[in-house]
Amino acid sequence: MSHYFDRNGCPISLREWARKFEDIEGRTIARDRLPDGSELVTMWLGLVDGTIDGARLFGTAVRGSSIEELDTYDSEDEALDGHRRHLAERAERQVRPDSSQTADPKR
Repeated sequence: MSHYFDRNGCPISLREWARKFEDIEGRTIARDRLPDGSELVTMWLGLVDGTIDGARLFGTAVRGSSIEELDTYDSEDEALDGHRRHLAERAERQVRPDSSQTADPKR
């Protein structure tokens, strides 16, 4: 049984996986710069991690001073949907007013 898979979920050899994995731009599904300067990145991972969940072919993470893994996905479509969802959630957080900055009602 293979532990490595292409973007369509088809088994591939370790050598083929390594060749594809080296191509950062080729495995990037979506990338967006966030207001704080970090990046939201969704990429093809192409491997089984050995958990009960099985193969997670794609992953979304925030890259900044550290890497925060957000979600993994079974398909490229799910990965794009997840990326868009995380981007919208982070944008929404940016536009919500901070309650400590509300106007003084006495003025």
